[in-house]
Amino acid sequence: MISPEQRAASRYPAIQAGRHHAEAFCLMTYEDEVNGRTERLWNSRDGVTPFVITSRWGNSARHVGRDDYQPGHVPNVGDRVFVDLTPERARVLAEAYADKLDERTDEYNLTRHLEERGMTREEFVTSAVEDSLSQGKPFDPEERAALEAKLAAEGYTAGPPDVVEVTAEMRSAFAVRSVELVEADPICRQRREAAGEQEERERRMRRLVLEGQLATLQRELRTLDVDGDAGDADPAADLYRRLVRPGSPGAPRLVSEPFREGQEVTVGQTPFVVHKVQRRGLVLRYPRFS
Repeated sequence: MISPEQRAASRYPAIQAGRHHAEAFCLMTYEDEVNGRTERLWNSRDGVTPFVITSRWGNSARHVGRDDYQPGHVPNVGDRVFVDLTPERARVLAEAYADKLDERTDEYNLTRHLEERGMTREEFVTSAVEDSLSQGKPFDPEERAALEAKLAAEGYTAGPPDVVEVTAEMRSAFAVRSVELVEADPICRQRREAAGEQEERERRMRRLVLEGQLATLQRELRTLDVDGDAGDADPAADLYRRLVRPGSPGAPRLVSEPFREGQEVTVGQTPFVVHKVQRRGLVLRYPRFS
């Protein structure tokens, strides 16, 4: 059993969350060894997963990259996922494997294999089913029984892995179960809290940036105001010339002209809107507050 200290120190989120396996409820990437294409499969339970599987394209595919712990994931119809291998499914796979061996003409031919071992086809299939259902479990029957009893007492029922395509019915079931998994999962709770804290930090940062931009704008407008008495000259036109005069450091760039209320003005990289046109300058507002 994994101690609380070991769970806390683990680098696997699934273990930290109290799962029995590091790959529990993880999105896992497998790479086809022939064409190099990758596929993401979700492990829909707290159980083991193989390092090598058969890819969508019928080739051998290896597990690559880091797993992404997502207990609330809801796969799409047609996606492939890991589920528990049932005895019924194990027999179907064993029968298909026997049929494939029966078609071979080399030393792996099923008939030749059975003759060498003195087995019948039914005995071969039954043995294959037992081997499939015992994956990841101790070889000793007593140890296996003790482990299964312990896990069952903890509400753990995951068996050996099987790869299946998601149906509409399965997707609906996963969607319902995802709510329960996410609500009870401590890692998901930490992620929600961290996301909330990050959002608040970003909001504060946006506010600070905005305040800094407004302060800079105020300083620029003080230096770019129309000086003295403009007489009969159009103060807006005069200010326009001063704002865009060549060589003026940090001078605003007008989107359109002449100045008028509602006009867009860009100061540096920040857009503003003309609120009022006055003799001594402009009153600008950030669009969000206009």
